[in-house]
Amino acid sequence: MRSSIFIFFALLLFFRGYTQLLDTLPLDKKMNFVLQLKNNKQLNDAIFLTSHFNSVKPHDSLKLVEIKLNLDARLYRTADSLVTCYFSSNNDTLIDDCSIILIKNHCHLESGRFNDLMEPKCIKHAAHQEVWKLQLLISYLLQNKTEEFDAVFNSRKCNDPVLSLIEFDLYVQMMDLKKFRFKKPFVAGLLSAIVPGLGKIYTKKPHEALMGFLPVAFNFLQAAEGYYYEQWKSPHLYVFGSLGTMFYASNIAGSATSAKRKNQEFLTKIKDNIDFETAKLISFY
Repeated sequence: MRSSIFIFFALLLFFRGYTQLLDTLPLDKKMNFVLQLKNNKQLNDAIFLTSHFNSVKPHDSLKLVEIKLNLDARLYRTADSLVTCYFSSNNDTLIDDCSIILIKNHCHLESGRFNDLMEPKCIKHAAHQEVWKLQLLISYLLQNKTEEFDAVFNSRKCNDPVLSLIEFDLYVQMMDLKKFRFKKPFVAGLLSAIVPGLGKIYTKKPHEALMGFLPVAFNFLQAAEGYYYEQWKSPHLYVFGSLGTMFYASNIAGSATSAKRKNQEFLTKIKDNIDFETAKLISFY
């Protein structure tokens, strides 16, 4: 017990001494060390270290790195609060106001607050102007506003190679969204009510259609056979008839659920692709 406590305090003293040693490094060395942690996929360590650096000796460049690291980690609320804490009340900041607004817009996009997007008033860099355009495209794409998306997309093209690829990928996502035919749960259920399994074919799941049709057909055939030989006295009529009715009802409900799931799978795929492209904008802030 005593040895474990001793080891704990020894590690604690070592870590404190190590961080104090890092505090003496010049700014460029600190930046390189943090970026090396990020490249090694030690994102939480990089966030902790930049937060420590800013608490000991804050610097605008380190503050911006800390915010970007939180964006990379998808900690959007933390990033938004850091922007407010670090830059909103500081008029002497060396960070361009445009960068701050674009970062806040990024947080708004990820949290679905599209009405809070702000256009930078003074865009000094051409890349920032193109990033703002891409943020608008992402906003309209997430809201499925095709006309607004087309208007912004056709207004001008991005010159930066990386941003131009992001712009093209967003256009592809919009084309996929336009071409996709959303499945209606009511139609899927109605089709399965007419012919068991037909709703599954409507939702592009033919293997599930066969598995839904066979139990219904088998049980109803057994019930019909029992009624043919023994009329209402046949136990087959009630046993297999009940089972067939259960499979029939579950097939209708399953087809409606399948339509909802099909739509959700497509929207999730589009959202994941958009998130992937949005993350590429962080290095331009």
